Amino acid sequence: GGSGHEPAHAGYVGPGMLTAAICGDIFASPPVDSILA
Repeated sequence: GGSGHEPAHAGYVGPGMLTAAICGDIFASPPVDSILA
């Protein structure tokens, strides 16, 4: 999702957790090309 003030999901990437964290600009979702890459 949008980054807001902190890209919170980036801290949950790792074994047994999230595979990736894709952050958009402040208060905006990431572009589709970033998600599908």
